[in-house]
Amino acid sequence: MEVNYSYYDIDIADIWYYERELFLYGENGNTVLAKNIINKVQHIITTKGTPSFSFKEYQLGDEKFRDYYKRNADMYRKACESLKELYRIDYFIATKGSCFEYSESIVIDLHNENFDFWFALKLRQYNDKIIAISDFLNFHLKYTFNDNMQQIVDFLKLSCRQYLGLIFENKIIETVNEWSEEKTKNKKLRSNKSKPKMKGEIHSFLLQKSKYNLNYYRKSGNREIFREALSALKNEKFISKKTSLEIFISIFCNQKITEKNRIIWIGTKKELSWLVFYLIESDKIYDLKNNKWMVAINCFVDGYGLPDTEIKDFERDQLRNASDGKLDRKILLESILSKL
Repeated sequence: MEVNYSYYDIDIADIWYYERELFLYGENGNTVLAKNIINKVQHIITTKGTPSFSFKEYQLGDEKFRDYYKRNADMYRKACESLKELYRIDYFIATKGSCFEYSESIVIDLHNENFDFWFALKLRQYNDKIIAISDFLNFHLKYTFNDNMQQIVDFLKLSCRQYLGLIFENKIIETVNEWSEEKTKNKKLRSNKSKPKMKGEIHSFLLQKSKYNLNYYRKSGNREIFREALSALKNEKFISKKTSLEIFISIFCNQKITEKNRIIWIGTKKELSWLVFYLIESDKIYDLKNNKWMVAINCFVDGYGLPDTEIKDFERDQLRNASDGKLDRKILLESILSKL
């Protein structure tokens, strides 16, 4: 199978043609996986793609076009009798009669609910050239995970566990683990350097970008960045929709936060602990001198699953020992915070 080892995007067309060759001509084709792939590919294309022609065009078309449509529809119906035949033809007919081609390029991003599945399928294309895996992972560390090393390491760890044997061979797992270990080791070496510490009393977070200059938060461009992050946190149900821009900005200025100005956190406790750890580990904020949970409690109040009239204070141990979060929510949260 011909593979472009320097094309790193998670592209449905690229994945489809590789998987088609593997299933049709490779050894020991996994029919369960093949069915899963074709179903997901067709769903993505019908959702995000453009049909070559539709049933409406058939109804309005001339006799020549109607004959062409019927021939293609008949070929597809016949192909449906065999999974191998479905993989051989270059198109499919959707439930409403529109015809779509597998060659349409659709790039999957981190927010797709099946991103881990598509990522795994793309990664296995490097099975015969594992020396290129590091370049592939470096690309996604930078452009997909915004240089968040912990995020991509967590993602790869769970993906390797999920797809070992089903999609990945051991040599891919070993190569990915070696890459993760090397990157993590280098990060630890860098983190041993002293981080800038906050001066004076600690009340809330303080962005390093501000360099203790409160004018940073008044500039229109910076305020727009906060506005976009706030909107995303509201839309993704991390914080209450009642949160104002001024209150949101205030928790990043080391200001004293009054009880009535604390932000209602409607995500889970684990998600709030992820927020705190991300801000610290990504060096977004000044060193909190072991006061991270105090700051979180100063800035946020627990509204998960509760009406506003029943919100309650967080406890330090609740956040410190929070567990059982969903990785896709962690990835989503950190992608929003990366904008700050």
